[in-house]
Amino acid sequence: MEPQGGDAFEFGAFRFDPAERVLYRGPERVPLSPKVADTLLVLLTHHGRVVEKNELIQLVWPDTFVEEGGLTRNISALRKALGDDADCSRHIETIPKRGYRFVAPIGKTPTEPEKSAAPRRPGVRFAIAAILVAAALLLVAAGYLVSFMTRRDHSAPRVKSIAVLPLKNISGNAAQDYFAEGMTEVIATELSKTGLPVIAPASVRSLRPGAPLEEIGRQLKVEAVIQGTILQSGDRVRINAQLIDIGTGRLLWADSYQRDLRDVLRLQAEVAGAIARQTSSEAASGERPGPSRLQAVVPDAYQAYLRGRFFWNKRTEPALRRAVEYFNEAIAKDGTYAPAYAGLADSWSLLASNSYDAVPPREGMPLAKAAALRALELDGGLAEAHTSLAYVTMAYDWDLEPAEREFQQANRCNPGYATARQWHAHCLLAAGRLDEAAAEMRQAQNLDPLSLPVNVGVGWCSYFARRYDDAIEQYRKTLELEPNFALAHQTLGMALAQKHDYPKAIAEFQTALTLSGGASAVASLGYAYGLAGSKAEARAQLARLLELSHQRYVPAIYMAQVCLGLRDAPGFSSWLSKAREERSEYLIYYQFDPAFDAVRTDPLFRLGP
Repeated sequence: MEPQGGDAFEFGAFRFDPAERVLYRGPERVPLSPKVADTLLVLLTHHGRVVEKNELIQLVWPDTFVEEGGLTRNISALRKALGDDADCSRHIETIPKRGYRFVAPIGKTPTEPEKSAAPRRPGVRFAIAAILVAAALLLVAAGYLVSFMTRRDHSAPRVKSIAVLPLKNISGNAAQDYFAEGMTEVIATELSKTGLPVIAPASVRSLRPGAPLEEIGRQLKVEAVIQGTILQSGDRVRINAQLIDIGTGRLLWADSYQRDLRDVLRLQAEVAGAIARQTSSEAASGERPGPSRLQAVVPDAYQAYLRGRFFWNKRTEPALRRAVEYFNEAIAKDGTYAPAYAGLADSWSLLASNSYDAVPPREGMPLAKAAALRALELDGGLAEAHTSLAYVTMAYDWDLEPAEREFQQANRCNPGYATARQWHAHCLLAAGRLDEAAAEMRQAQNLDPLSLPVNVGVGWCSYFARRYDDAIEQYRKTLELEPNFALAHQTLGMALAQKHDYPKAIAEFQTALTLSGGASAVASLGYAYGLAGSKAEARAQLARLLELSHQRYVPAIYMAQVCLGLRDAPGFSSWLSKAREERSEYLIYYQFDPAFDAVRTDPLFRLGP
């Protein structure tokens, strides 16, 4: 059946339906192999422009090594289908030693001129003929207008969710892998600002290498993926991108972009905008905030920024410290580049958070706040900067209302930023708004389904709601994703402890300690020993924390936690006072955390923040 409406490319006697990958000559279907059809789509998409051979190969065979001979055979088959030959190429022009260009005009199929056997004669017949011709032209124009409007309104496939797969570094230099990863993440971020649900790059990176499309779709719950290649050569960047339908494996769209590195922000916005237009007209029409988003950037500063993000994504203490170094280097090279300040704020926020305990809050949080404020001064549309400022305001200033306003602004700037939604959920937990917290954490999980901390956060919401069985089930689901994730074992132990299943709780805390070696796991183990009545073992863990505090920063709240398990009220109160002085993040949860229920009800414990 012939394709309908404006979805088709029309040229000469041919019509090509990109959705179905079908070529028609008039009403007749012209057989094409899938890769020949993909080749035609790329050439039509780049109509009038030379598509270089290497670029064409990467777009048609992104996951397979194909020699130039394979492309030549595709072009030959395509020319045969279109009726071209070596001497008369009406559709595809060969650019020697470079590539190919589609040169035939694209539009409605032209009509053949009428061949009249008799000369025109004036009179009635001429007038009638003129009227008929005019009517025919009006009908053709109306049909073309309908086709044009249909192309505008319905050509974009409605994609509800999408993932940006890691761009392949085709420079041959593995040292540029950071550049490919950084550009992948930035493009995903730009795309999420359009309102299209984009899976967080962290979840995409969690996929096993070479996973087939069906597995990607199943694990990430997406309908389409963006994949492609990136090449940086000197101060030039080239990106080849493809939009692929998961269900059918069809190539829905492909294009290539090349810019000077100084214009890389414009390049990112252009790629994201093109993808948005191919997936959702509503997303494409959305305004993205950020006054400095399209400014020129100093190439060396941008390179340092991408290196910083590369290490920030590793989420280990040593890597975060390296990230701080690179973000500071980017700022030194370009003091007006807002994302570098946002990256610095993100790094200090994490280093001073209860997830890492790498630096005391009084040391790291003010640095994060200053960097976030500077980033927002330069560009008020950066979701990362709003998120870091919100986190400091929540975790260090203990001021939940302004923190929530910043989280909400981050969500407006980038609805697809999973970290903002995850931390916003923690802010809601601290405020006792448990249902809202659970809903926001589920949003984060939808955006970042394979994130281990986010999956733990879903269980954390159930834990705060005293639905311990639900929490336990969620923690175990998280451990199915990664059995060696220490935090999941530790939070599972906390839920088990609240159910008074101390032997199992102790076993989980011991596993967490073996995996992480962190002070937090030591504190949880001492707490559980105390609740179980094993006071000697609990005091041994307390001594272990004190010894560790001579080597690195150990939050005072950890010692208070062990004293809580021991029902040592004076010790608990003393360490709690020190935790207040440190501005410990843990204290924002004091009023609603089940672990502190005993403090609020037991007459032995009178003091609290």
